[in-house]
Amino acid sequence: MTFITSKLKDLNENRQQNSISSDNHSETFNSSSPLVTRFRFEVNEVIQHIRSKIWGQDEVLEGIEEIISIA
Repeated sequence: MTFITSKLKDLNENRQQNSISSDNHSETFNSSSPLVTRFRFEVNEVIQHIRSKIWGQDEVLEGIEEIISIA
């Protein structure tokens, strides 16, 4: 049982270190700054492309359009 005990001890120590590390990072994050994403696309262009490839699925395409608009 020595092996499992040492593994559990290591796991607990790693969790504590990660917790401390994430606390330090949360202090540097400014919640008032806008979210910056690497994704850049025009919703209408994406929808037009999808509609040109998929036929007869209007309800599904409307759902996809809504989800893309949110993203």
